[in-house]
Amino acid sequence: MNTKTKTTLPAATEPPRLFLCIRGDAGIRRMTVPSYEAASNAVREYIDSNGLGAGCSDDGWAFHLATITSVDRKQKLATVSYNGRVWSCVDGAEIKISAAQGLTIAAGERK
Repeated sequence: MNTKTKTTLPAATEPPRLFLCIRGDAGIRRMTVPSYEAASNAVREYIDSNGLGAGCSDDGWAFHLATITSVDRKQKLATVSYNGRVWSCVDGAEIKISAAQGLTIAAGERK
């Protein structure tokens, strides 16, 4: 008997429901976001509004990590780096975000 269950993904026309968790010396911020682009913007706003550096800055306040998970599946999907770039947790490729083209995954390795 097959005990595996199928996972149903949302239809392509449905907006993604993502959960973003940002960690830094200014504290943890958790929120739902509608897209990878919104997650990227939220991370940059958090960094800028708290004056955080990418690592050890003169005042010691730094940005640590931002992760994006599926709200429904609780699966880690991507990370957002200090510069706002989004990286797939599946293969490490950059997820390119373009308002004109929508979401695409870049070919190549994480650099």
